[in-house]
Amino acid sequence: MGTPIGNLSDLSDRCRQTIEFVDEIGAEDTRKTLKILKHFKLEKPLFRCDEIFQRRRPEILLKKLESGLNIALVTDAGTPGISDPGAFIVSEALKKGIKIVPIPGPSAITVALSICGFKAVPFTFYGFLPKKGGERQRILDAMIESSYTSCFFESPHRMIKTLTELCNRKPSRLVFVARELTKKFEQSYRGSLIEVIEILSQKTIKGECTIVIGPSE
Repeated sequence: MGTPIGNLSDLSDRCRQTIEFVDEIGAEDTRKTLKILKHFKLEKPLFRCDEIFQRRRPEILLKKLESGLNIALVTDAGTPGISDPGAFIVSEALKKGIKIVPIPGPSAITVALSICGFKAVPFTFYGFLPKKGGERQRILDAMIESSYTSCFFESPHRMIKTLTELCNRKPSRLVFVARELTKKFEQSYRGSLIEVIEILSQKTIKGECTIVIGPSE
């Protein structure tokens, strides 16, 4: 089930109805999900269901489902399985013939693509990049060489480093950087890699960033 990526007002009526309907909620972080429940004056039993739990103890969740319980799977923000825990346990549930019902919600990917000003179709989404190694370099090369728009997530303390690595490959490539999407202090920057790096180097960046690289010309 998709949950807000920042602005709690984005929780849909269908999500609220689902919360009321299910027996339990499996949450990546029960403390963060509890804040959502309290905000909307909802009550529902919660249990930890992060990536480690899903891979080490999948039988716990699967037995709940096989017993007939309806479980909502949520992450801290966004949709399970999209750069968040969920894909593994969904795969295991499908193998057992358990029905999966998607409850959509906000996505930083589509939000960023809708306001970046680049052609959004086709696009390639890379999630969080590897922190180092050959695979990271191959992905950076691919983004610069691609005729598709590229999108990925980056932490604030690694953002300048990543943008600089891309800039070293092609300084003139257009980039769009957004932070705190849907929140009160939402900000976005668009320009060439070298221009955006110069702007962001003078700022203190907080909050997860969504970065969109424009297609090659």
